[in-house]
Formats: sequence, structure tokens, C-alpha cells
Amino acid sequence: MYINAMASLEEGNVFTCSICLEKFTSPKYLPCLHTFCELCIASFISSAISDCVIQRKRVYFLCPVCRRENYPPVQNISAEEWAKRLPTNYQLQAIADSLAKQSISKPVFCESCRDNNEENIATFRCKQCQHYLCETCCTFIHQRVKGFSLHTIIDLRKSKFQNDLIGGQGLCTDHPDKEITVYCSNHETLCCTFCLTSKHSDCTYLISLDEINVEDVKLHVDTLDGETQKMKKISNMAVRKLKKNIKGLNLEKGQILSKTAEKIHGIKENLDALYSRLAHSLNTTHEETISKLTLFLEKLELFDKNLSKVSRVSSAVMDEGNRKQMFVVLTNMQQLISDQMKDLSAQRKQANLAQLKWNAVDAIETLANLTKLGDFEYVDQPVDWVKQIDRHCRIIANDANPRELVCRGLKMKDMNPIRILPGLSTGMLPKI
Repeated sequence: MYINAMASLEEGNVFTCSICLEKFTSPKYLPCLHTFCELCIASFISSAISDCVIQRKRVYFLCPVCRRENYPPVQNISAEEWAKRLPTNYQLQAIADSLAKQSISKPVFCESCRDNNEENIATFRCKQCQHYLCETCCTFIHQRVKGFSLHTIIDLRKSKFQNDLIGGQGLCTDHPDKEITVYCSNHETLCCTFCLTSKHSDCTYLISLDEINVEDVKLHVDTLDGETQKMKKISNMAVRKLKKNIKGLNLEKGQILSKTAEKIHGIKENLDALYSRLAHSLNTTHEETISKLTLFLEKLELFDKNLSKVSRVSSAVMDEGNRKQMFVVLTNMQQLISDQMKDLSAQRKQANLAQLKWNAVDAIETLANLTKLGDFEYVDQPVDWVKQIDRHCRIIANDANPRELVCRGLKMKDMNPIRILPGLSTGMLPKI
């Protein structure tokens, strides 16, 4: 039996490009030994070349980190070719690839066997003891001992959705070795019995997950899944349109520059300065516009990825989970979507499509007294995808709210701490 186990790595900034602040892609290093993504340094060099041309200076660029000067290997080289000729940092790439491979599946062994210097793959897990067990130990030791006979045993071979649960397979975030058994309406959070003597000792609105109606929680999870699917359709559409918009803007930008370049052929001396000025202004504004669109695109793609996860987990827990697991999934998925929605809402003003407009000067033939080649403008086309998504998010908040679920048909004054766990009095609560 295998589970996914990712090693915890403290990488700092070693594997992060200082330009894009992301993990390196095709890392290239400068003579000063500072490393950057090939595309990032190419874009940086391109801006530097444009500045040098406008200022009629020798072409060069400064290292983004240490400001050391770098000159082209040959004359009239493009920024892309210059970046491509920079040496690749194979050592850094190899280390990053090696660390990435640490996220492989590792076997889980029976803890009882391991205590006796044996190694057998675990196929069961006791929810109360939090122990992984092989079939032999589970059958002949754990289940036949009177003290363990009432414990709940999970067959790891059948729990397909377990590894997808957020927050550690129904375990308490404050006490990772304890199972979630209680919902606190005061704090709107899940907790274990140990939490009741610490953070929730003064809370009065507590309820055991065992008391939640299974049909109600199914209805809530079904609402979560349904609204998630609707949000996923909207986000998918937004991603497609943004990608198409970016592609179109890139094409239009290229057409503007190429057509302008054709017209300035033959009158090079005067038009070189004008074209360089236009190219620099257009490239700068274009990069800002594309950066804004790309930033929102990345957030939408992350939101779309999380929606896929919510959908997958919701479907799985509906098919195979018990009511506790369904409630845990409902709570965590609702929180995940709520957090993502806050992030999208903060970027609502940037969630627009852009349109590149170009007004060329009519009398280009009379270039002697020209001061500019034309005007361009990126025009926002409002499309409030966030509002559409938020409509479904509000439905989830209202119709799939864990607090509403546990309080349904129960007056708040009746939610006494003694009802926390069936058969468990407050005097039997664990001591910290």
C-alpha cells in the first residue's frame, strides 16, 4: 500500500528567479554567476536594448541583481538570441529536478510489526489509535483485544479519496494525531475532543459529527458539487477568452510594428528615432497590459485547478465517504472556495479583456516634419466574470454552510457541551 509523501524542503530563493519570482525555467547564468529564466532575461535584455537605441548609446544591460555590465557577444544580436547564447546552469537544474523527484510514493509499514523489528506493508488503519496495521495484526491482535474491539478500522485499499482530503484526512489541525469529532458553532471550525479543554473550553455551541443527519450533509455536498461545476464552466470560459485575447493582442502588436517598419524603409535617418520611440512606448505599455491580463489568468487557472479538486473530492466522498468525512470535505472545500473567491474579488478591477487600437497617421509620405508615427490605446472591455462566479459562491455559502447544517432544527440554547460526544460526559474529557 502506498501513499503520496512530499518531502518538506526549505529552498529559500536558491531555485527562484529574481525577475519572475517563480521556479527557474531553462536557467541561464551571467558572467557574474547570477541565474535567471531564459525568457525572463531575454525580456530584460530587450528592454535594455530599446533604451540604448533611444539614448544612442552602446548596447549593454546591467545584471538585475548586482548591476554588473554585460555586453553583446556579437553586433546586431537580438535579445532572444543573446539570452539563448548564455550558458545554462545545468547544476542548479539538476538539483531542482532531484528535489522534485522526492515527491514519489513511499510505502507505509505496519507499526506493530515495526515495533518488533519486522517490516510488513500496512493495509488497514485504526481511526482511534491512528496506527497503520497489516492484515495479520489487525485481525489477530487489534480486533480481538477487548479494549480495541469497538475501534473503527479503515481498509486503505478501498479509501480512494482519502489522499485528496484537505487538512490531513479528517485529523485535527491543532492535534494532528487526533480525529475530528466535533464542530464548534461559536468559532465555525472543526476540532477534536482535546480541543474542548483548551481553545473551546468556554464554547457552548458544540455538536458531535455523529449527530449530523447523513441526508442533510449529502444534500449540502451535492449543492457544493453542483455550484462548483457551474463556477468551473465560467472560469473555463474566462481562461479561454483571456488566452485568445492575449494571443490576439500579441498578433495585433506585431502587425502594427511590422507594417510601420515597412513604411520607414528608405527614410531611415529620421524614422529610426521615431520608430524606436514608438516601439519602446508600445512594448512598455504592452508588457504592462499583458502582465495585468496574465496575472488574472494565473489566478483564474489556479481557481480552476482548485475547483477541479473540489469537484473530484466531492464526487469521491459522495460515493465512498461516511458522514464525518463528507462533513469534513464540505467544510474544507467551502473554506477553500471562499478563500479563493476573496483573492479573485480583490483582482476584480483587473478582470477585463483588452483591445489594442491603432490610429496611423494618414500622410506618412510627408515624413519630413513628423513628430510621431501614430497613436495606440489598450481599451478595456468590461467582463465581470468574478461577479458571475461570486453568485454561485454565495449559493454555496448560504445553502452548503456547515454551521447552518449542524444548527438545523436545533435551538442554539439547546446546544449544550454535554451533547458533544454521545456517551461522553464533560468529566471524561481529556486533560491537556
